[in-house]
Amino acid sequence: MKLTIYGMHKCINCRETIELFESKEIHYDFIEITDSTTTMKEFLKYRDNEDLFEEIKRENKIGIPFFIFEDGFKTLDINKAINHLENN
Repeated sequence: MKLTIYGMHKCINCRETIELFESKEIHYDFIEITDSTTTMKEFLKYRDNEDLFEEIKRENKIGIPFFIFEDGFKTLDINKAINHLENN
């Protein structure tokens, strides 16, 4: 199942996610949200419109890493992302 991760390489949580996924040989596409205004807008479209970001926005956080699967499942929780991969 295709997995896309939105994040930033400067983000410690994103780096830890990459390290963990690589150690588990989990395949993913990483989208660096600061590479261009196009990728930033793509991420912000999710952030501005998905309910799962409501608490993140209230806490003035960014909301990365953000995991999105080809079947439409979305999460900000690495454990839920891994669980989804293992069960699908």
